[in-house]
Amino acid sequence: MDQLPSFGTAISDVIGPTLETYEPLLIQNASKIRSLSSETHKYGPHPRQQLDVYHTPTPKLINRRQTHYGYSTVIPDYRLVHQHDAVFPSGGEDLVVEWIVKNAETLGAEGVDLFIMGNSAGGVHLSTFLLCERFAGTRRKVLGDVGRVRLKDRAEVLETYFGGDHVGKSPLGLLRSARGRGSLDILKSKMRVFVLNGELDPEDEIMKPRDAFVAEWEKIGTKESRMALAVDTMRGQNHVSPFCSLGTGIERGEAWGHQVGTFRDDIRKTTP
Repeated sequence: MDQLPSFGTAISDVIGPTLETYEPLLIQNASKIRSLSSETHKYGPHPRQQLDVYHTPTPKLINRRQTHYGYSTVIPDYRLVHQHDAVFPSGGEDLVVEWIVKNAETLGAEGVDLFIMGNSAGGVHLSTFLLCERFAGTRRKVLGDVGRVRLKDRAEVLETYFGGDHVGKSPLGLLRSARGRGSLDILKSKMRVFVLNGELDPEDEIMKPRDAFVAEWEKIGTKESRMALAVDTMRGQNHVSPFCSLGTGIERGEAWGHQVGTFRDDIRKTTP
């Protein structure tokens, strides 16, 4: 991790050197990582739409390699812009919540707690699922009735995926629309949201949009909205390094996993 600051913060600059830094560390632990029991399933008609399930005792977690921390993990391959004809709101579909609902019996006989994580574009897809009206029906299945800066190099991708209204379909735009419709179903369910950024995340692409999203959330202004949102930072991490660091056995690199684990455990202990 000591090398990460020297790579800068721009996402395009950090991807290559970050992956090269972590590759030998992960190869060193390959046997341990591959020792986990897993299976692959189709969750949609497109060849890209596959997911891997890594089994461990309940509860369930979507995204990221958290199985060693005691959580069964579902990792979906979502469709990409230009490669798989991905257009909004395909990211919300590829979050595979609907698949989990339909295949709950294969994941455990008892009810489970569901935690969903998304990194980078995955975070956009998670926001799409949580805030877009199209997924209200699926949200109801897991929530219940009670509470259980446009950059030039991104312009083409944004236009292809979102169409003409990339602002309105962004996480911030979806939140504004949802707030305008009234009470959010995700708040009624007592769901919790954890916004976690790397200390070395870029200001223009990540931190300023993050701050705008949090500021919009705070405008909801209710007790439930204040309780629902938590914001924290992963010290020493850039935009790419978090998902590379789990499995390395390096305490500082894996610390963010404990941040997430503590957040989850607190919810399970304190939420009725």
